[in-house]
Amino acid sequence: MKPVQLGAWAFAAVSLLAGCQDTIGGVEQRCILSVENEVVTFPTAAVGVATAVTVKVSAAFADCKVTTVNVSNQDGTYFFASDVAVGDTDAGDTDAGSSTTTTITVPRDGSAEVPLIYYPRVAGYHTALVTLGVANGQATSTNVELQVRARADVPEFAIYPYSIDFGAVDAGETGHALVTVQNKSDLDLVIDDFLFSAEDGQTTTSELGKVTVFPHTVQPNSSEQLEITYRPIIVRAMLAKLVVQVGGQVAQEVRLLANDCNGQGGSGTAYDRDEDGITSCAGDCDDNDALVKPGAQEIADGKDNDCNLLIDDTTKGYDDDGDGYCDHPSTCAGLAKPGDCNDGDPAVNPGVTEICPSSDPLCFDGIDNDCDGTVDGGTEDLDGDGYTEAADDCDPTDPARYPGNREVADAKDNDCDGLIDEGTVLYDDDGDSYCEGLAGTSGCTYGTAIGDCDDSVDPTDSSNPFPGAIVNPGEVEVPDRIDNNCNRKVDENTPYGDDDGDGFTEAAAEPYKDCNDADADIGPQMFEVPGNGVDEDCDPTTGP
Repeated sequence: MKPVQLGAWAFAAVSLLAGCQDTIGGVEQRCILSVENEVVTFPTAAVGVATAVTVKVSAAFADCKVTTVNVSNQDGTYFFASDVAVGDTDAGDTDAGSSTTTTITVPRDGSAEVPLIYYPRVAGYHTALVTLGVANGQATSTNVELQVRARADVPEFAIYPYSIDFGAVDAGETGHALVTVQNKSDLDLVIDDFLFSAEDGQTTTSELGKVTVFPHTVQPNSSEQLEITYRPIIVRAMLAKLVVQVGGQVAQEVRLLANDCNGQGGSGTAYDRDEDGITSCAGDCDDNDALVKPGAQEIADGKDNDCNLLIDDTTKGYDDDGDGYCDHPSTCAGLAKPGDCNDGDPAVNPGVTEICPSSDPLCFDGIDNDCDGTVDGGTEDLDGDGYTEAADDCDPTDPARYPGNREVADAKDNDCDGLIDEGTVLYDDDGDSYCEGLAGTSGCTYGTAIGDCDDSVDPTDSSNPFPGAIVNPGEVEVPDRIDNNCNRKVDENTPYGDDDGDGFTEAAAEPYKDCNDADADIGPQMFEVPGNGVDEDCDPTTGP
């Protein structure tokens, strides 16, 4: 049997006979309804696509009226008789196996088309018994029966990549990613749905979204990019799974990652969005602000610049000695009051009583305890810094030098502790021979060279999150999520760095491991090209 193609309508004919009677000129006539074969085979159809087909019937001797088309599916609900529009995917759920009562008149010595719809939900071979009922009002009427069979197939397709990393996504921020679906066949590919499941026990499916409306059809021999989103309620490492369904079956699973600071799934991806040399995975508490990172100098800006959970500490706006006063003349963070003349000594502030309110030589401590500008009821304070030599002022002629003062990068011992510029950008605080450096300077007060991008990581301090790490321009990059060599790149040329920018690293777990991180055309997301001697998809079982 050779099917005949008429536009979008495919049919084949079979030959059976059924009798009916009609009256012409008062003489009763018998019509003969015929088809050309007892079995009708329809072309291969795509799973999930409702296809309209027709059976061509002929009549002889008299008009034949087909009043019922009964469909009895023999191995599932795949065929039905209906006059609904093709593409109405709900039709198969409501009309399958039912009868149509719309009368189809087959003219004498002519033909007509009886409509059927084939709507497969799964791949395979499907059959049905179709009965054409003719009406003449006589109990001896004979119906025509024919077998209908068809084959449904899932088109050859590919979905990639296998793993998607949204990168760093803040709470309330929306991350976007694309899934590429490639239909490699001549059939329509119907994607039933994108379904999400959390693999980390924390992510809610409401945080993950799909932009495309499903079911969605990808045209033959074409590709489409379908968008998914991630909008976290709180910032945390996310590991989830996207399940792509085709033909009612799981067609592909895609791993989803975001904020992956603890390496769930083995990706080890590090983020440094503000390019300050430290990733959120290494403790950067605001990876959108280059002025905020561990080891940064705290400034009075209402931010926790050094990520120590304190805002503006060590600045004039913060009450560093905890006595209820800051040393800013007008504004303090929190409940502190302004006007402290020494924020390194809790016994000195505007709220205490001067120990020696008079110039009695028997009462003398050399300190302006109540910050009123007078030392011991009038004792001479040559530089006016609130301290005299009797109170260990190491330079009674310089108001920028007194015990408890804040150290600044000015080549002076501001706090009179015997060290110059410690804790500033001109001092090598971590002992690696480099200081951060200051614009207009060529060296360090303590240290041999400038350019240290993190002078707080002490390799001898076991309490550091990355003990043993050294950060300065002379170091070799190691996989610790820190810019060790201060070139504003994180973990480059290490297993944790994505050096070719294809979204995969050597540190990822199989099957997501990049086998060549120097070539963006080689990785687990790529398709194998037969016979070219290159393992494009990092799968040695299919490679050359």
